[in-house]
Amino acid sequence: MIIFFSKALVFLLFVPVFLDIEAQNEDIQFSHFQKKLAEKEAELAQKEEEISRLKETIQEKSDIKFTSFYGTPKKETFSSRGGKFYFFVSCSLGGSRSKSIDVYIDDKKIGTFKGYTSDDYGVLPLIVIGPIALWKGKHSIELRGNFQEKDIAQMSCLEIINDEDVLVHQAIPYNAMHSSGKDREGSFTNEQSEELLFIGSTSGYSNNGEANVKFQVKLDNENIFHLETPAKQAKHHRALAPRAFFHQASLDKHSLKLTKQPNTRCNQNDCSQLVVLEYSKDKITPYSKVIPYSRGSLPREGKFQAKGGTLVFFISATASHQAGNVMQIAILLNGEEIGQLKTLNKSGKSRVLVPTFIVKEVPKGDYRVKLECLSGTRSGENDVSQVVVLELK
Repeated sequence: MIIFFSKALVFLLFVPVFLDIEAQNEDIQFSHFQKKLAEKEAELAQKEEEISRLKETIQEKSDIKFTSFYGTPKKETFSSRGGKFYFFVSCSLGGSRSKSIDVYIDDKKIGTFKGYTSDDYGVLPLIVIGPIALWKGKHSIELRGNFQEKDIAQMSCLEIINDEDVLVHQAIPYNAMHSSGKDREGSFTNEQSEELLFIGSTSGYSNNGEANVKFQVKLDNENIFHLETPAKQAKHHRALAPRAFFHQASLDKHSLKLTKQPNTRCNQNDCSQLVVLEYSKDKITPYSKVIPYSRGSLPREGKFQAKGGTLVFFISATASHQAGNVMQIAILLNGEEIGQLKTLNKSGKSRVLVPTFIVKEVPKGDYRVKLECLSGTRSGENDVSQVVVLELK
């Protein structure tokens, strides 16, 4: 019995010591894990810094650079390597039917784009401004106008070092239509590449409200692509979904014509533009039919194989929502959201959303792009959408 109590006493005396040692061991292990975590975080930060430097190096070596901003209108900053710039700009604007926006670079006005919508709120047609040479360094871009709280702006900057890689023609400059609504015509001469990228934008209205508002683009008097948007209402001015279209043409002088289709009308309140980019296949790989420009309700999806590098996505779409709500369309790449289209819908009818360009670095591989509606946004059989992808080398 004495032996039992002696052992019990020893146990009671030494248990706190054992517990204290165990606690100290746990503290040491925790401290060790904290140290390891800090080391891993430092390694990760170093890797991220290396990746950032590598991206900057790639961009410095590349002859083509693309920067894009999308969201609430505000002054944004971008960098120049001393090349020529083209600016792709679009926005929504409320407050009045006649709309006018000034584009500023480094607080100097470089252009104005105007439009008219029968709603007191709407999207102006996409405009391309340039070329503008900028010295190497940091610069600012800003849209100035009577913006409302929920307005959205899209501002993208294309920098070109060598004209041999990309040459841009303002074939039909951004301007108002004729008061009689006659076709707009222009021309360009591609001197160095048969590979062409057309970017078209316009506004117009339906004569009867029963068919989509639609314009045809003709190259040398042959139809090559069209622009359209749902009508819903007669004699209601609105922007059409802008379009990017790839085509080949011989090295020569070519004519272009933007012509309205049956039941479509336009007048001096409407604006349009057709820009043609000659590009080198050594510098740009086009994926033109990821999600082709066509009617159809969302979701829509498509796929492509990337060689690995910088991807530039161009997305345009129309949709509807209950009056007073913001339309939202998500852009998904392999299931991950990489951006959205957003535009306030004041009418409750189908309207074009402010288009966007998205720039993303990706490794070589297979990719799937998907457009889907968010937050009560609706898409019908007459709505139009498109996703085009450019891979820069």
